[in-house]
Amino acid sequence: MTLVDTSVWIATFRRRAPLDLERWVPFDEIVTCLPVVQEVLQGFRDEAAYLRAAEAMFALPIVESPLGEGVV
Repeated sequence: MTLVDTSVWIATFRRRAPLDLERWVPFDEIVTCLPVVQEVLQGFRDEAAYLRAAEAMFALPIVESPLGEGVV
């Protein structure tokens, strides 16, 4: 299980020279969390691109909380 950071998703979804995320992590090992989804989606200006990204992100398993109470 790999929780992919917002900055990596931004690099993956950019129009020019997108990051090939599957080169680094098998897609079936990727999970996300709602704060990451929100951070990624708020950066889209184009509605069609937003909808594609939202569909892709919500297709991933969503973990409840990436941080334990000890981090606070």
